Amino acid sequence: MKCIEISENGIYMVFEIGSGGKICLTRFSPLITAADLHGTDGGAPMLDDGGLRFKDFSDTNDQKGRIIGVTQTDETGAEVVTRFRFINGISAVAVETKGDMRRLGLRLTFPAETEVVTMSGGRCGHVRCQTGGYVLAWQSDNSAEFISEKDRGVLLLPQYGGECLISVSADADGAFGELTRFRRAVRRKTRDSKMLGVFFDGSDCPPEYLPALIGKAAEVGCNYFRVDTAKVSAAVSAEILGSGMTPAVRLNLSDCGSAESVCEVIREYRAGHILLPEGAGLSLADEILAARRDTVIGSTAAGLGCAARGMLTAADGDSVRNALYFSAPEQVLTCCDITSDADREQLAAALIRSMPTRMCLRGRLDLLDEDGLSLVKESVSVHKRIRGAVAAGLPIFPKADGGEAYGIASRSEIYMAVLGKIGGEVVVRTSGVTEGSSAEVLFPAVFDGTVGRVSDEVISVKFGKSDSAVLLRFMR
Repeated sequence: MKCIEISENGIYMVFEIGSGGKICLTRFSPLITAADLHGTDGGAPMLDDGGLRFKDFSDTNDQKGRIIGVTQTDETGAEVVTRFRFINGISAVAVETKGDMRRLGLRLTFPAETEVVTMSGGRCGHVRCQTGGYVLAWQSDNSAEFISEKDRGVLLLPQYGGECLISVSADADGAFGELTRFRRAVRRKTRDSKMLGVFFDGSDCPPEYLPALIGKAAEVGCNYFRVDTAKVSAAVSAEILGSGMTPAVRLNLSDCGSAESVCEVIREYRAGHILLPEGAGLSLADEILAARRDTVIGSTAAGLGCAARGMLTAADGDSVRNALYFSAPEQVLTCCDITSDADREQLAAALIRSMPTRMCLRGRLDLLDEDGLSLVKESVSVHKRIRGAVAAGLPIFPKADGGEAYGIASRSEIYMAVLGKIGGEVVVRTSGVTEGSSAEVLFPAVFDGTVGRVSDEVISVKFGKSDSAVLLRFMR
């Protein structure tokens, strides 16, 4: 048996090639220990088509980092090439398989003692290897599957011509942080990547409400105002521009016949952002970006293709945590629904859900009373103060008993949204907070609850009679 060992950016990989030509990827971990220096007997084939046999191995470098290539063939001589792309200084790898159109997927072998967590139908998740003491996280455009066998576990990452992204670290936050760093390293850079303008989505509002909504959106501090192509006009576009905001346009499939037709919409309405409909492919996005580089594109899709193009992924407030597993925080555009009958607690909770990402307000902002409008203004102002951390920080997913918690960790600070129930308590277990430091309530300014430290890694948030959510800041 022949072994090929790779150690790069803190990742240790072992390829084993048997006498019959079967190749297995038996190690993908951050550790080189005695246990890692040998493979698992009878390891799973690297790709899930067992008829492939090893042909060639390549190891090259470019300005971005190292590239490992494995070529296999079948009985007809057809070749399948799997490429492992490293980025300098990041403990993550993008894996792409090209060649035969058969059902191909990467297979990673683990010791039997593992804990597996999957999200979004298996397209994202992590494996905690209890034997090795590390966590492997993955993102794929297709659903992954973990197969428990007698003496091992096998993670199958289907590719079907796409990519999967894998990272390793000591814990889940670290592993997903490396995925975020990788996405940023390959992302198309625009001015919007740092500006992180706030959106108002008026695309579903009747045209007669638009003048009032445009005025209120500008008043609370929004930067983009989105309208559907069926409702936008030169006059509406001029009104948006006159308010100090940039027009954004939600496209329909009928608008997407070609990149030229989309660019014509952008030019006509001076749009700085477009939202592609479901069914519009990434090839259309590529053509649009080639013609208009600074246009910000949004999509209901998520994945490596969207991340690389700098596209924003639309998320609802109740799904923002899962969206942070898939996309960098600044590429998650979280919609905050505003209803005229919402009380202060409901409105604050909806705003807080979106604040650690890109903010997108929608609904009858014009019907809010003075107190409600003031609360929205406050949230937008706070978001703009912390958006530098959103653009550069890494997502964290602390464990929370009694509620939910997620946030952004920058070099010096942690911003955490904690959500629970009125009068309830949420106990949050987190790490990286400076010993003995207390939490600062960033939003809402008027908070009836209390926040206290139980220990250096545990905090308790007790909500009052008019709060169920809070945005906190800790020093690191």
